[in-house]
Amino acid sequence: MSQEETKKLNAEIPIELKKRLDVYCSMNDRFIYNVVIEALEEYLDKNTQKETPKGELSI
Repeated sequence: MSQEETKKLNAEIPIELKKRLDVYCSMNDRFIYNVVIEALEEYLDKNTQKETPKGELSI
């Protein structure tokens, strides 16, 4: 993964979800920030329109 500029994100999530995330990361030798980035990218790719008919980006 190439280095990109980053911006801090602070979000409250349910305690049980955080526990699941911690366990997953620990068991799979992953960092939380990598899992969160991948999850957000996958969600946004699936749930946003890529282009309008005029070729403009649309969210």
